Amino acid sequence: GKATIRWKTVGNVGKRVKIAILDTRTGRMMLSTATENDGAFYADLSALPTAEYTLMISAADSSAKARKTRFKIRRPKKIENITLSSPLAGGSWRGKQVMPIKWPANNEGLNDLFYNFDLIEEKTSNKHRININPVAANFGLYNWTVPDDGSVFGNYKLEVTSSDGTSVALVNGLEFLPSFVAYDAVDFDPQKPNNIKVDLGLDKLGFEGPYFKFVVRNNGPYELGAGLTIGYSFKTYFVRHVPIRTRDDLVICSNNFLARMPVGTEQTVWLGKDPDCGAGTRSQDEKFVYAVTRISLPNSIELNFTGDKKSNNMLKYYW
Repeated sequence: GKATIRWKTVGNVGKRVKIAILDTRTGRMMLSTATENDGAFYADLSALPTAEYTLMISAADSSAKARKTRFKIRRPKKIENITLSSPLAGGSWRGKQVMPIKWPANNEGLNDLFYNFDLIEEKTSNKHRININPVAANFGLYNWTVPDDGSVFGNYKLEVTSSDGTSVALVNGLEFLPSFVAYDAVDFDPQKPNNIKVDLGLDKLGFEGPYFKFVVRNNGPYELGAGLTIGYSFKTYFVRHVPIRTRDDLVICSNNFLARMPVGTEQTVWLGKDPDCGAGTRSQDEKFVYAVTRISLPNSIELNFTGDKKSNNMLKYYW
């Protein structure tokens, strides 16, 4: 940018002075000009690269000895991309946990470079800035406490941008669950003879009349319920207000279903229609911000969801 060069003269120096800036190492002249001897000169140094320079001020008519001083210019390194060591793609975090964001720290030339961190919701592409102030790039670490108020709930990407808005890192597949979401029991052992792997599709989420509706599809390769009873469990979190402050802001509905599903067939789930989940019914004047539905199967079946960009058994719906 622009710099102000100031000086004081003693004795008869004359009405004009000569100002020169040289590269100290090479001796190359980078700036040379004459100006009025009024004690100040505004110089544009934006084109000068990182280096040490020598500033010389002398009388324009060479009647006085030149004065010299040295100064350095350091430009931030241009960082095109960085690799985060934390968090890693596919990670799951709970409300109130501290998620460290770590990147390689390099003090040299990065004093003026800062990073911002945004969570991008996979379904809507909405951005949520998680740092209040930009974080110095040479620090290498930013600790973020995952909120537990429903403001972050679902599947997200983490994007790191530099001071000028350039995207320098992107981590996919991060799952954030508030503490009121129950842990899933997972005990799948592919070596056990009764265990099978099934590809399920989960889609068509929305309202039909007053009921919250979505569809589970068996994409194979095995029929569900063949020779045994399969139990499905659905839990839906209806959020009326964000951030969640009172018990009325959150409605949790649980549903269990027993069904036989040949390959290629679907099962329709009607939250609100089931007597055990009446809270899923939306009256005409009732408003929700969003709902999150999670599905689990018995431990004898491994979930492999398709159709919703690897939703990790979770769908989020806004209206």
